[in-house]
Amino acid sequence: MQQAPPQEQIQYAGLGLRVAAVAVDSFVLLVIYLAVGTVWAYSLVMEKGIDPQDTLAVQTLLNDQVQDVSSLTFYLVLFGSLFIYYLLLEAIFHASIGKLVLGTRVVMADGSRATGLAVVLRNLVRIPEAMFLYVPAGLACLASPRRQRLGDRVARTVQPVVGVEVGRAWTLASGFVVLPMVGARADLGTTRLQVEPHPPETLSPLEILVGASLSRSTKKSPE
Repeated sequence: MQQAPPQEQIQYAGLGLRVAAVAVDSFVLLVIYLAVGTVWAYSLVMEKGIDPQDTLAVQTLLNDQVQDVSSLTFYLVLFGSLFIYYLLLEAIFHASIGKLVLGTRVVMADGSRATGLAVVLRNLVRIPEAMFLYVPAGLACLASPRRQRLGDRVARTVQPVVGVEVGRAWTLASGFVVLPMVGARADLGTTRLQVEPHPPETLSPLEILVGASLSRSTKKSPE
């Protein structure tokens, strides 16, 4: 009697891959904060009629404005923007920028598209996880056979690793893998990383940006 072919094993994003994705998203959020802060500061200086070249006057004005901001307002803006960032990207693209870069997606536990409610729930839980520097999320991920953090368990979602066209790994001079780009089938919990080399002209803007500070290495996947 003919045996049925074995089912394809799903690879879920491990702790290392998740940490790398959070690092990418944190960098993106930092750039957004800096851009918004710069626009706000320039608008404030123009509104008060202060010469932008007068460094002392500008610094005094900004210090006064920052001191007027309460701690509650600061945390509301910080965690509110964190929630909105992940909510919008995961609702539209099923992944944040960090997840897109690392080649993972958010889906329901049965493999179907993540529902709007699930995306809201998993990112509401993200707020207390972020308050504790994602330590509870990391412990939950390690204890879960499907590598689910607390938000995933509440929302009944998982984060599988998916394959797309680009496969490239960025490494430090030491050779330690830092950031596998989109499509690199990798588990940072292990030392194995499979990537497909591409000619230099196919580099994306994101790869060029990251490559400015990291050395690039590629390695062919086994046939």
